[in-house]
Amino acid sequence: MHTTKDSFRINRLVNMDCMDALSRYPDDFFQLAIIDPHYCQLAQERLDATMAQVRMEV
Repeated sequence: MHTTKDSFRINRLVNMDCMDALSRYPDDFFQLAIIDPHYCQLAQERLDATMAQVRMEV
């Protein structure tokens, strides 16, 4: 999707996958982008790995 800076609103929160959202904006659009990584996904992966290790030890 190719767009111009004029077609975007400023001071807007976007709730979607970071890479999908950023790909919708033109290069050099942002001075700063604050993103929130997928902590829940990472925590679930660590929990799954821990549980698998516990099962192997029992």
